[in-house]
Amino acid sequence: MVNNRPTELGIELRKLRIENHMNMAEMASRLDMSTSQLSAIETGQRPVPSDFSQKFVEKFPEWAHLEMKLEELATLQRGTVTFRVEEPRKAKAMAAFARSLNSDVSDQFIAELEVFLKKRGQ
Repeated sequence: MVNNRPTELGIELRKLRIENHMNMAEMASRLDMSTSQLSAIETGQRPVPSDFSQKFVEKFPEWAHLEMKLEELATLQRGTVTFRVEEPRKAKAMAAFARSLNSDVSDQFIAELEVFLKKRGQ
């Protein structure tokens, strides 16, 4: 069965459209994509392009303050994380940490990690 329900990213984009009196066709046009492409991204039927949030704030500079939030929602929808690190040692450590999260990690560890990141402003 095909999912036609909006993802968290889709809900956020729809909210922005409604609050700013814009329909999907208008938003899609400004993003240089078809309405069906935008709809498919919103419902998770199409992968979110890796540059979506960056392109979004280029086309909608008035919403530049939302770039991090949109990127987080897009990352959640993609199910993947991309990072760029110049130092090989840090890159190896980050990759090892990410791989470890795919293993059996306790809910307590995740909760402690969330607290740690919140304290650091992440």
